[in-house]
Amino acid sequence: MAAVVDLKTVEQFARPGCFEVGQALVVAGAVGEVAGAYGGASGFVAGEGGREFDVWVGIRLGELVGECDCPDQAGLCQHAVAVAVTAVQHGVKWATAPEPIPVAASKLPAPASPYHALRAGEKARILDDLVREDPELLAQVQKLAVELLSGGGEDHLRKQTATAVENALLALDVDQLVTGDQMGRGYVDECAAAGDLVAQALEPFERDVARRLALDFVAAAQEVALGVLDGLDACAGECDGDEVLGYAGDDLNGLYGVGVRELMRQGGAPLPDGD
Repeated sequence: MAAVVDLKTVEQFARPGCFEVGQALVVAGAVGEVAGAYGGASGFVAGEGGREFDVWVGIRLGELVGECDCPDQAGLCQHAVAVAVTAVQHGVKWATAPEPIPVAASKLPAPASPYHALRAGEKARILDDLVREDPELLAQVQKLAVELLSGGGEDHLRKQTATAVENALLALDVDQLVTGDQMGRGYVDECAAAGDLVAQALEPFERDVARRLALDFVAAAQEVALGVLDGLDACAGECDGDEVLGYAGDDLNGLYGVGVRELMRQGGAPLPDGD
């Protein structure tokens, strides 16, 4: 389902002061390689000291959200704003999950408390405020974050990732294919356009592998990477004819598993040849 995102939408979900800073980054030419990705947009933003921020912006649960490797995670940071503004200017198509069938308000269960009524983004903002004010709480949250990102001893991270990858790929819609003459690329046929969609769908999972490696959670990164390959294998032969995966190629693992394999190799923990 397509969604309409304009500058007012970006301003609505931006952190205080970040909308103006993000627009300034766009004007300064600090934003590069913005393109549609996983129903939203991704790009890179140059920051102070020559640092480059990898950003994704998209719609989740009716909210415009961003993923950026800067410290400001609640709401849209200035880098996410910059990518979102650029995406709006470039006419990137935004997608969101289908809305649930409306239910009469009288049939909706009342939330147990205001906290339970909060959306994910609102909870994140509250958590950011709490840990900023309470160092002891921050230590507890850091411990939980380590358990979560390191896998916490769980043995189903690979299976969860494989299921998520499979669902993401099977949800690709042939109507999303961008074919024909494209500025800067020349003619793009159905197979190349399908490959672009598959690569975009895998980007969030590749970023997940990269962030775990950056924190030295190698085992968890490996589980996610293997889950990506499992998900690709699960989709092999699922679609024929004029569907996205039908155009994407027969060897999905070999064609699109390169990203996570290379990340693991660069991280000093290459995947076994048999995986």
